[in-house]
Amino acid sequence: MTVKEETIESSNVVSSVVRVKEVDHIDFQKLRPGGAFILENKASKWEDPVLKGREALLRSKNGELATDLSSSLLEVAQAKTETVIFKSFADLVPGLKRLHDDCHSEAAHQLQLEMGAHYRAESEQKRRRLYQVEGEMQRLDVDQSTIDASRIALQNQLGSCVDEAARVHRIGTTLDLQLSEARAQAASLDSAIQVLRDEARKTTEHLTKQDGGLICVRARLDSRVGVAVVAGKDSEGSVKQVIQLEDQASSLEAHLQRRNQLIGDLDVQVKQWHEALSSQTHRTSQLQGVVAQLEKDRDILKGNVTSLSKESAEKTEILARRVTSIEAKSATIERLKVEMLILRSSLESNKLDIEKKNMWALGAREETAQKVEEWKKLEVELARLVVDLSNAQAILKKKDVEVHHHRQKVSEATVESDAMEAAAGHAAEQIEVQKQSFLAATKNMKIMESNIASKGLEIQRLLGVISTLGAREREEAANIARLHTRVFTLETSIQQLRLTASTPHSEDTRV
Repeated sequence: MTVKEETIESSNVVSSVVRVKEVDHIDFQKLRPGGAFILENKASKWEDPVLKGREALLRSKNGELATDLSSSLLEVAQAKTETVIFKSFADLVPGLKRLHDDCHSEAAHQLQLEMGAHYRAESEQKRRRLYQVEGEMQRLDVDQSTIDASRIALQNQLGSCVDEAARVHRIGTTLDLQLSEARAQAASLDSAIQVLRDEARKTTEHLTKQDGGLICVRARLDSRVGVAVVAGKDSEGSVKQVIQLEDQASSLEAHLQRRNQLIGDLDVQVKQWHEALSSQTHRTSQLQGVVAQLEKDRDILKGNVTSLSKESAEKTEILARRVTSIEAKSATIERLKVEMLILRSSLESNKLDIEKKNMWALGAREETAQKVEEWKKLEVELARLVVDLSNAQAILKKKDVEVHHHRQKVSEATVESDAMEAAAGHAAEQIEVQKQSFLAATKNMKIMESNIASKGLEIQRLLGVISTLGAREREEAANIARLHTRVFTLETSIQQLRLTASTPHSEDTRV
């Protein structure tokens, strides 16, 4: 039955409690679902005001009682819900205790033993690696002495190659100078021959013009002589003119003979020049052949110089690579020494951490034992609270029974109107007593709620302690994983050093 239905029934009971003077008939067929009777009466016209006041008082008290009853039922339902929740927490407590015991039982001891064995094996492995690194450092010292000897031999060989290249370069420079001088002489001879050819051509043209002029003069002279013979003694001036012309012709012939002799000399000189030109051309061709041979020799020498330069550069590069590798190995050796010191210090710090963790584990075990004792006490207290709650529920059930009897009494009071006042007073007293008992029960329930809340806070604190312990264990696992990662990184770097140490050795063997 809900709170609303109980309130409706109480209001129906109060409304049915009406004192009448005359009751004709009670119709039992007209009962309401609440269980109260409806009286058919013949109300008189003269009702007592006192009865109305009492009726209003009873109605107000019944309303308050219904309100208190509904609030009490609501509090009881909340208490039942909280009891179920805390019972579930009480069911979780043994599981949490078992989990904590498992974390700090034989498995934890076994894990500690495994960690100690792992740390010891890791220390032994690092010690062996230290010996290996020292052996590799000694071997690298021997390799470095071998590389120094090979570097000195390469430097000597490179010096001889450089001297040979310098000598070949000087020879090539000398040949270049001789070739440039021969080319300059050939160019000067070509220009001189061209000048002589131009002068001979100009002289020939000039002589040809003079021969033409001489022929014209002779023809004119012959014509004048013929004219003089035909005229036959025209005048003495004409004779003198003819004589002058003959003298001019003789002088011209003499000049022409000198010119012809000069032309012959020039022809002889031109022939000599042609012979010298042919000899010079032959010599130039010979010089060009020599120049071509010298150019071939120069190209061959340049190729030899280039190959020697490349070989020298390759050997220099190999030497530089070896020097760089030696420097890198030296730096790696120094870094390994530093890492060995760091590893030694980390081993010491790990030992100290292990001792601290062992001490912390002992303290955690003692604290866990104390928490287990506290949990046992909390379980006993929770069981006592559950018993108190069950007692309170039994009391509430009894109160429900009493309320039910009270309802029955109120319904009986509708039948007997004369005993209604006494029954109503008795019901009011019972309601007051029940109200006080309800208030006391409410206070007890609040006290129980505060106790349960404090116990819940204690359980939450214990759960926080357990989570803190789990976080510490996870941090230890993370530290172990970081140590494993560091060891794997060191092993990888050592393998790379081995590979780099073996690679220059193979290159030295190949060289």
